[in-house]
Amino acid sequence: MGKAMGPLDITAAFTSVFVLLDEAGQGCVILDPYDTATFEVHTCLLESLRGAEAQKIALETIRFVFAETGGMEILTKVQTANRGADLFARQSGFIRVADAPDLRSYQLTIERWPYLDEGLEQLCPSALSEAASDGHHRRLLGAMTLMGMRGFMGKAAAIYNKHARLQGYPPVQVCGPDSLTVGGLTIHFEQPGCVRVEELCPLSPQVRAL
Repeated sequence: MGKAMGPLDITAAFTSVFVLLDEAGQGCVILDPYDTATFEVHTCLLESLRGAEAQKIALETIRFVFAETGGMEILTKVQTANRGADLFARQSGFIRVADAPDLRSYQLTIERWPYLDEGLEQLCPSALSEAASDGHHRRLLGAMTLMGMRGFMGKAAAIYNKHARLQGYPPVQVCGPDSLTVGGLTIHFEQPGCVRVEELCPLSPQVRAL
């Protein structure tokens, strides 16, 4: 993260990395996969994209990795002397996990994503939002919905259930190749980008409440 320290030649790696470009051409984010679950992130942003805009880009990158790919963790390294990049990593939710003489290493796992991404609450389908216990529950349901829309059913259920057990929310179950159930509701992801929620059977408000 932070300003580029020198030229970076990635031409040989274009078959395996993700390169996310700012529409105005003022910055880019490079995601280098270690494997299907772990990505190392590198950012190069001009001064015009610092501050709030940089945080927005970081959040969009995090959402892309966890919702659009099989990613479970993001790693990054910053120069020890680069205080701006170090602050950017911490403000983006990364946790410092290792130090070297000139570098600091940071990690962000998918478990922290719902706590960091407030916009997930707005992505919770209305039928689920009405039955959710609180704002954090809606964030979890929003994250689960995004992953389900991309076909990551097992991943969506596993991440949701880890939080749900800790917070006392009802668990989710995978009930088909494109469906999940929670609290008497079935969520169908039959077509890319489409979500359909239906009630399994008539339930009392006490039973249906998530």
